[in-house]
Amino acid sequence: MIARSDHLPPPNRGKWLARIGVALYTGPIWGVLGTVVGMIGAFNTLAEKTEVVPQDLAEDIGFAMRTSLMGLIIGFVGVILILVALMHAKNREKWFFRVTVFLSLFWCVVLFPLGLVVGLPILILFVRKRAEFGPTATEAAG
Repeated sequence: MIARSDHLPPPNRGKWLARIGVALYTGPIWGVLGTVVGMIGAFNTLAEKTEVVPQDLAEDIGFAMRTSLMGLIIGFVGVILILVALMHAKNREKWFFRVTVFLSLFWCVVLFPLGLVVGLPILILFVRKRAEFGPTATEAAG
């Protein structure tokens, strides 16, 4: 039996941390979707009534703001789990690299400027460590 050091994580922990982290890192996508739904509701309220008071719009706009906030909070938790999976658990699966880079670009572009603060450092970290994730299909073939 191979002795394992107490400070190394179990081999599957990094895989699960990465999966959960990536799933939570998509939180802002759901937040943006909730924002769109809330704003559509607000505009429908404006279109349906001839005289609109702020209270009529408050529910829909409040929904839009709450979903945005929840998406960001969930996304920040995802960032923490991704960093733990990458740095502590040493997860180097190719899917983890690809999906995290894609979602980081999403954060940078769609959630600008706040998303840039989160997405760009993660993107830079993963791109700098890309060699640790193994060769790409074109590099392996050539």
